[in-house]
Amino acid sequence: MPREFSRNIRIASELQRFINNLLQQGIKDPRLRGITISSVTMNDSSGKALVLFSTLDLENNEEESTLAALNSAKGFIRQKFGQKMKIRNVPELIFERDSGPDTSIRISKLIDEAINKK
Repeated sequence: MPREFSRNIRIASELQRFINNLLQQGIKDPRLRGITISSVTMNDSSGKALVLFSTLDLENNEEESTLAALNSAKGFIRQKFGQKMKIRNVPELIFERDSGPDTSIRISKLIDEAINKK
């Protein structure tokens, strides 16, 4: 009988929790203040993890510096996660901005405009 939660799902969930804690407490880079990891998904072979980050006050010019800061901290995050979880093969981290909050704000503004026109 297959397991209800696969190893990839468990590792992705723990990785999301770990990176969020690390961003709040362990990384002192000012470019990473106010960043939240919204989701982590792993491919079937466990070789890569797509990490989506979001923040409400991120402007376009800050997005590049935030992404650069996350990419520069990639090795540190992988090392600490591997030590904590005691796993040998830590997935490669691929950081991308989560567009979900921006879409939600845009839709909310459109709804407000439609209500105000009535």
